[in-house]
Amino acid sequence: MVSKKLIQKVSRSFSLSLFFLPKAHREAVTLAYLLARFGDTLVDSGSWDTPTRLTHLENFENAILFAKPNLWHLRNFPDGLTDAEHELLSIGPDLLTQFASLPNDDRASIRVVIQKLFGAMKWDLSAFNGGTALNPIGPIEAEKQFDWYCENIAGCVGEFWVRIFKLPESLIDPAIKYGKALQRINIYRDAPEDLKKGRIYFSQSLLRPFGLEKNLDWNTNNWKNFSDFYLNETEDLLENGLKFSNAIFNSSRRLRWASYLPYGIGALTLKRLKLSRLGDRRVKISRSDVRGLALKAAWTSFFRKSFSSCSSA
Repeated sequence: MVSKKLIQKVSRSFSLSLFFLPKAHREAVTLAYLLARFGDTLVDSGSWDTPTRLTHLENFENAILFAKPNLWHLRNFPDGLTDAEHELLSIGPDLLTQFASLPNDDRASIRVVIQKLFGAMKWDLSAFNGGTALNPIGPIEAEKQFDWYCENIAGCVGEFWVRIFKLPESLIDPAIKYGKALQRINIYRDAPEDLKKGRIYFSQSLLRPFGLEKNLDWNTNNWKNFSDFYLNETEDLLENGLKFSNAIFNSSRRLRWASYLPYGIGALTLKRLKLSRLGDRRVKISRSDVRGLALKAAWTSFFRKSFSSCSSA
């Protein structure tokens, strides 16, 4: 299996959840995460042009879907990779070999989530191809498209979680909404950096009522009013993470803890985003913050019946 050090390098917070999962499916979930992170690295790192990124992503996806490692070849690495990204891309064949050796049920679940994730990644590459800071592409035209993107780039992970751990079907809906909320947080937090890359992910229907569909100016009352609306709406959606985590109390305390931690991180991020003037700095959650949330979640998982909402924290 891939070393813990590499997982920690490419995932500062989610690695905690991975290492704490029940052993029965820990390998499959960790491998699914690394396959997805591999695809994300192909899409968003290094100096490749868009056609090259698309070709690599499709080749890697086919190697997963057909469980044939020999369909994947990466002979030349691009400039601009971090050490962790270079290390991850160098073990692509090993990840695919491990995937091919998983039980059939686990492979089937991973294929479904990878198809959705990579489909959203390919759309992302194509939709924003050619955008620049001076001439950005976006906002996304329809709210339905924005919602589709959030679901397929993150919400589908919640559904995968339900499938792989054989949780009740009734948890699929809150799991998907949980993932969508986390992606909405990412989109808002990363908006200034994405704009510099020529991308505006918010939908026109979200921005239009606030007069922002043509100009994302962080220093206006229009942006403040939009932020209040968007972050409050996202906060309501994030509460599905609490519902999801508390619902698996009798299934596994380890799984319950791992399911709650992203909620805690998301809630703290939302709180700081509400207090921050976006554009001045990128809101980040420190390692000490994550450790504190992890300890609090562990105590609650083992000694209390339910987690409490962070919406008023």
